[in-house]
Amino acid sequence: MSPGDSTEVSFERLKQAADSVLPLLQREVGETVQIMALRGQNIQFLDGIEPSTMLRVAVRRGEEMPAFVSAGGKAILARMSNSEIEELFAGGLPAWPHRKLNTVNSVKRAMTRVRRDGFAISDEETEQGVSGVGVAVNDASGFPLAALTVAIPAARFDRANVGRYAAALHKAAEDIQEQLER
Repeated sequence: MSPGDSTEVSFERLKQAADSVLPLLQREVGETVQIMALRGQNIQFLDGIEPSTMLRVAVRRGEEMPAFVSAGGKAILARMSNSEIEELFAGGLPAWPHRKLNTVNSVKRAMTRVRRDGFAISDEETEQGVSGVGVAVNDASGFPLAALTVAIPAARFDRANVGRYAAALHKAAEDIQEQLER
């Protein structure tokens, strides 16, 4: 099985594993949190929780967008080898209005940074006014099953908080992995 193919864990099972984790994550970060999975070249939003603040990012259950524009999608792509990324985007990158990565080579270069940092950032790449931080949810062997993101209105996004968001996301990803192993 390679990334981009259907996984051994169903989307429904991923949602169930995240059920008890997402509320805790949302309370900790105070922003919208979502779980998503790779579906071909796209990520599909599986579930999420919004804060009660007036200005917030809406949950996008069931919607899809190119993986390379989303923080969660980037986190999943970063778990893939460069050759797997080339294979996934063999026909080039799909169009997207706010994309900052325009070639497969630029995606591969960006994934080098994500691998180094251990998290991904999307800075108004999914849509204007939305920023995000994401990490992969892996199986016991390190294969990316899904991703978790914190989605923040760009007006409130402060890079000084990225480390705090990433730490909370990593803890939540570990909790979901434990749920999946039961």
